[in-house]
Amino acid sequence: MFLSVKKELKKLSKSELVRLLLKERKMRQDLEERLIKIEHYLKAFDNPHTPSSKKRKNNTKKIKIMKRINLVFQVSLRVAMVVE
Repeated sequence: MFLSVKKELKKLSKSELVRLLLKERKMRQDLEERLIKIEHYLKAFDNPHTPSSKKRKNNTKKIKIMKRINLVFQVSLRVAMVVE
């Protein structure tokens, strides 16, 4: 895969490569800014002085449903393997 990307990049002109590089840098900056925002958001839940009403709680109903779905999926896979 890497070799094919390398060949494709060799086909591009210098201006196209610069444009591609600038686009990649902009995408990276956006991701870094997003990461900072997410880390800041998550730090709010790590604060020991945050009242329990403001902390993120696990949705136990959702967890139970996901466990059931996972169990059903595993059983259906086993049945499919036996049938084959």
